[in-house]
Amino acid sequence: MKKSNPLSAISRLAILTAAVIAPSFASAAGSVTDGFARAADREYVEVNLDRNLIELALGIVASKEPALAATFQDIDRVSVRVIGLDESNRSASLARVGEIRTTLESDGWTSIVSVNEGQGGDNVSILARVVDDAITGLVITVIDAEDEVVVIDISGRVKTEQIAALIDRLNIEGLGDLSNLLEEV
Repeated sequence: MKKSNPLSAISRLAILTAAVIAPSFASAAGSVTDGFARAADREYVEVNLDRNLIELALGIVASKEPALAATFQDIDRVSVRVIGLDESNRSASLARVGEIRTTLESDGWTSIVSVNEGQGGDNVSILARVVDDAITGLVITVIDAEDEVVVIDISGRVKTEQIAALIDRLNIEGLGDLSNLLEEV
């Protein structure tokens, strides 16, 4: 059995989020997911969901998936980028990920997960803006050993136990430890 790496788990979560929440996309101005260059022959995925699209989707999802709908009830924006890397954009993309992480940490965001598998391995960072008992911002950055960068930016108010419950419910291999960490925040 092949072990799932953090990127594939996070990529699946991003794709599931996009598929469940919106059939079309809207602009999310000011997201940390902005500022990445596309490589001509590599994958590039861009998902931007604003509050209006989220509310529309929640109305559809609520009857069949009430737990999922409850998790996204107070979400204002979801932005996702999956950027395939080659020599034309690798250096700038890696620098942009470093800039995102440094800026958020200097702005008081809490690093809740940091994984660096070393040379040739994946590098994952999950930063959260925590107010009282809720996460009001969550940014996940992944540098994949397979030449891909994933950045997910979620803004809104979600209790950590809601995110943990959603991760458990989705049963995505590789995110179980994240669920446990979020329950401790």
